Amino acid sequence: MFTVSRQDSGGGHGMRYRIYELGSCGEIVSGADLSALHDEQSIAEAANHVNRCGLEIWQGNRMVAVISPPKPRTDDARPPFFSALALAPTVIF
Repeated sequence: MFTVSRQDSGGGHGMRYRIYELGSCGEIVSGADLSALHDEQSIAEAANHVNRCGLEIWQGNRMVAVISPPKPRTDDARPPFFSALALAPTVIF
């Protein structure tokens, strides 16, 4: 469960959004209200709260975005050992 409490910046009137935290089967686990000046700001704020299963952002009955969790890094994504050596400083005797 998470809480988002965001105040409008610049004294403007923010739009109301709802962020839903998703469970492992895509079910809604919890939700929080969010006030933002525009869709992009609501997405940026919600991205700070993404869990391992993802989030949905809604404004009324309009789905604004689905934020997927970051993919775990696998061994295949790691650079080979020799490439790390290429970044080492060269020492000349």
